[in-house]
Amino acid sequence: MTEREDQMKLGLITYGGDIQGGGLAQYAYQGAQRVAEERDLSLQVVGTDEPDQVREEIQELLEKGVTGVVTTSLHTGQIIEEFVESYPTVTFVTINYQPQLDSENLTGLPVELQKLEELEELLAAHLSIQLEADQRGFFQNLRLLLLEWNLQSVLIPVLAIFTALIVGALFIAGFDPEVWAAFQDGFGVGMNGAWQSVVNAYSALWNGSIGNPQKIISAIRTWMSGGGTEDLVSAFRPLMESLRVSTPYIFTGLSVALGFRAGLFNIGAEGQYFIGGLTSVFVGYSVQGLPWYIHLPLAVGAGFLGGAFWAGISGFLKAETGAHEVITTIMLNYIAYNLAEFLLQVGGPMARPDDPRPISPPVSPSARLQQFFPDNPAIRINIGLFLAFFMVFVIWYILFKTPIGFELRTVGSSPRAAKTAGMNIGWNYILAMGLSGGLAGLAGGHDVLGVLGYMPNSFRSGYGFDAIALALLGKSHPVGVLMASLLFGVLRAGAVQMQGAANVPVDIISVLQGLIIVFVAAPEMIRALYRLRDSGQEGETVLTTGWSGTE
Repeated sequence: MTEREDQMKLGLITYGGDIQGGGLAQYAYQGAQRVAEERDLSLQVVGTDEPDQVREEIQELLEKGVTGVVTTSLHTGQIIEEFVESYPTVTFVTINYQPQLDSENLTGLPVELQKLEELEELLAAHLSIQLEADQRGFFQNLRLLLLEWNLQSVLIPVLAIFTALIVGALFIAGFDPEVWAAFQDGFGVGMNGAWQSVVNAYSALWNGSIGNPQKIISAIRTWMSGGGTEDLVSAFRPLMESLRVSTPYIFTGLSVALGFRAGLFNIGAEGQYFIGGLTSVFVGYSVQGLPWYIHLPLAVGAGFLGGAFWAGISGFLKAETGAHEVITTIMLNYIAYNLAEFLLQVGGPMARPDDPRPISPPVSPSARLQQFFPDNPAIRINIGLFLAFFMVFVIWYILFKTPIGFELRTVGSSPRAAKTAGMNIGWNYILAMGLSGGLAGLAGGHDVLGVLGYMPNSFRSGYGFDAIALALLGKSHPVGVLMASLLFGVLRAGAVQMQGAANVPVDIISVLQGLIIVFVAAPEMIRALYRLRDSGQEGETVLTTGWSGTE
């Protein structure tokens, strides 16, 4: 590999081992070499048999600006700890040495001699994950993220959305009777009618999800000239409703994306959403006499724990029996639906007394998520939005900045390598499903505590199944899921306005969502349509285990 001056470097230090000798040093070299080629790094290999030279060799590598250092012996591992705190942005990996120093940028990889051939795969998987999570500035992290996804991986979802809007426009114009009537007066008249039909539909979608630009500008001018805020609030109401609709999407999208990262396909987010709603509403109405700063966290926490318990059942079955999570989560969905039906039926254990409707008692005010505009019931956005944004950060931090997240991603990408490294596969399955279900439970808790104020038995929203699309569109990255959730929230919130103002059925939104996912899931269609070359790289691959529960 020819080294460039601006090329980032990766260092490998072998002590008493030959990289061509078939032992630990060779497999470590092959793993480091694989990562260097994949990430366009220059691999610097240093071999020494002299104990006194090890410290000097490490210092020399660090002064060259390496982004990672790998050592292959107990002696070099002990020395490497002396440099960890002084170089917090460098990733250090010690093989066959368990570090005594607790640091985010230092990891030890134990290797059993009888499984030495798996070291290459284990080291490559670890370095790839660890190098992306090193501590850098914002713009450096953004650069790494774009390099990881590569330009096409970012461009394809954008083109998928654009293409879906084009195909959706064909549906809108093609099924508009007025357009067909216009074509009878001539081709030009018909094309103009089709254009107007599409413009009216998408304008209504924009106005219903973002707001009317003229009204927004007028309201801002009125407010800046000393007028009241009524017009301003009214002008931004569509945008606030889009954010409100996006909130449960964020929770459920993170839920499925976290499962994907751990190699699990959580298709039961809808059932976990139900259970989270049930547990939140129960704590919300049954617990009395508590101040809001105790009651509200209890109710929200109950939603998380309810969803976590429900999904944890599938995780436990996966870990103990190998039962595939797709089957168990689907079955648990139906159990959740019918459990809610039983509990909330008229006269049921959780039904509102003396009410002919199958709904729960109202949530106590102390357990309600505070509305941004409590005097305007038409605006239902609440502080649950901030909780959703916070959870995006929390899940990102767990996945990319903690040992727990590293284990989850390692188990998801290569269970064999994770097992070789001594990771508890079963426990990670249970943990991943528990966290995934808890996030879906928060979505149910948000809708009960922040929007409805009670729980009806007809609580199906489709959020749990749309979450699969969100995780795919966001490439299982928390920030990507956030962007996809905002998009879906905009589409769903604007659908009603589009139907009322442009007479376009709300079902067209489901068509648009489906088309977006089809194009994202089949990138070759986008590449062929826009004549994009295949870069030979995949951005963020969603990995799940097979039906047998093995890799």
